[in-house]
Amino acid sequence: MSRVQKRPNLRRIDEIQTKRIAHGMSDLAGMYARRVGGSGSDWRAKGDVISSMFLFEAKDKAKPSKQRTIYRSVFDKLKVEALNEGGKIPVYVVGFGDGEDFMILHSLDFYGLVERMLKAEEEVRELKNRFNEPAE
Repeated sequence: MSRVQKRPNLRRIDEIQTKRIAHGMSDLAGMYARRVGGSGSDWRAKGDVISSMFLFEAKDKAKPSKQRTIYRSVFDKLKVEALNEGGKIPVYVVGFGDGEDFMILHSLDFYGLVERMLKAEEEVRELKNRFNEPAE
């Protein structure tokens, strides 16, 4: 008699990945992020994780694998949802079932982030120079 193969619990896989993203944003990046309750089951619940700057859509695999298919339609839908959430940056997060996540951004969003980072670094340099100058 053969055993019935147990199906992977996709909700649990999703929960693990979204917690990993939210904790990574909060703990490592210092930006508050939270999981979206009812994500995928309610039309009002957009994305899987949301922060003040980003809207994440997460996809992971049940078993470790070397490849996966990435669908443009998912990213296009996420882009519209991010705009409707106040102009957040859409991030498509994919995993290969091994506990690592890869973030996919549209090129213009990536360049915008780099520009903001360089501008912030320049402002910090200016402030440091201003406070390090001797008083007259």
